[in-house]
Amino acid sequence: MKHALRLIAAVLSWILIFSLVACDQPGNEPEPGSQPTEPTASAVDIYNSAKSALVFAPNRITTYNVKTERNIAGQTYTESVEGVASFSNVGAEEMIAVIKEDLDYGNLSTEHTLSFCNGTAYSRISGSTFGADMTAEAFMATQLPVALLDTSLYDSVVRTLTADGFMISFNVPRELESWLNVPGDAAINTAYGIAYLDKDGVLVQTDYYANYTCSNVVFTVIASLKCTTPAQLELSALHPEHPEDYAMLSCLEAPKLLLRAAGDIFSSKVISASAEETIYSQIIPLTRQRKCQMEISGTSDTLSARLSNTITIKDYRDQASTTMQAYTFANGSCTLSIDGGDPTAQPGINADGMRTSIEDTLLSALFATRYLSGATMTVQDGVYRLDFSGNEAYCSDLTRDLSAFLNLSMDGVSSHHATQASGYLCIDKVTGLPVAMGIYFTRTHVFGDIPYVLSYQLDQTVTLSPAD
Repeated sequence: MKHALRLIAAVLSWILIFSLVACDQPGNEPEPGSQPTEPTASAVDIYNSAKSALVFAPNRITTYNVKTERNIAGQTYTESVEGVASFSNVGAEEMIAVIKEDLDYGNLSTEHTLSFCNGTAYSRISGSTFGADMTAEAFMATQLPVALLDTSLYDSVVRTLTADGFMISFNVPRELESWLNVPGDAAINTAYGIAYLDKDGVLVQTDYYANYTCSNVVFTVIASLKCTTPAQLELSALHPEHPEDYAMLSCLEAPKLLLRAAGDIFSSKVISASAEETIYSQIIPLTRQRKCQMEISGTSDTLSARLSNTITIKDYRDQASTTMQAYTFANGSCTLSIDGGDPTAQPGINADGMRTSIEDTLLSALFATRYLSGATMTVQDGVYRLDFSGNEAYCSDLTRDLSAFLNLSMDGVSSHHATQASGYLCIDKVTGLPVAMGIYFTRTHVFGDIPYVLSYQLDQTVTLSPAD
């Protein structure tokens, strides 16, 4: 019944479109290829009728490009998405969707394929596949709307006759478009849109620009979307062939957010971060604690940076030894100071190498997409918090790394073992920048009836500050 009502609505919309663009006098229609006749209906009515026909079209193919910039006191972070999306049976639970995107997060680029069928969405990104159960309606709510503009938000909606049809301009906005998902109260600096309709009154393209301020962040969004509505569209969005090859996530956006966090770190000109890391082995027994401070300012030509580690090791007698290391980069050269001693030159470290070392240290606390077996999102105290669980590959790799570091492997001699791995990422709701991340890992080996714990914990805070 719902599908039938949608079809009726679509037919009525098309009838209204043709009535709006028709000539006033019967038999006075323009010749094919001639200039369209100025309609008597208002620009708002023309656009809303064309928009309704597009929204209720059962099949559609859209191409889109959206670029977003976040300017934080002079430092700009960019992200862009360029894609092609195909939908069939829109408005029905039997809907099928196939979407292919190119994603760019600053210096980090990747391809993304998204599909939907039979109540499940699938996302393939950075060589990993993830799934999430959702309705067709919920899936569509995550996508860029097929019509970007809402006439009720503008005080000025004006049409202009063109050689190809009509151009409708949207100016003097009272509010921003809802699909922008503005993180809070925003002040509009500039916002406007343009819709293009063909001679038959069909909406074929929309362009949108917005510049607004939220807290201390200036956002700029440039979007363009083109759409066609074929009468027939055969799509095949199949489930992944091997279910064991993909993980079901409560938050399907988590892999994208992980990549964006890494892209923001790579892009930032000023970084300040601290980390605390603990390795604990009950069977040795041994506790190794590391406290780390990281600072970056400037680019490769003007880079100044510092990476310091304070490492404390407690042995089975509970006796502790502490070592301090501090790498400092300034004026094109690097020095190393150990335990507060005189700095010595490190000729093998240049500006790029110094920055890479700090970036690698930062990213060691950020989950890699290939290690995800689960992801959820909550909102806490002004941040979006993503909580992750690690898959078997992650548990195996981290166990191997810890065993190599401790020069001890217990898997071959213990009667059995159990492993847990998790992590988190906190993203500021307004800036979109990562502010904290971490990893928790435990592997319990059992000898007879006695368990021995091997654990690893890494917590990190980070401030991506703008350049002066």
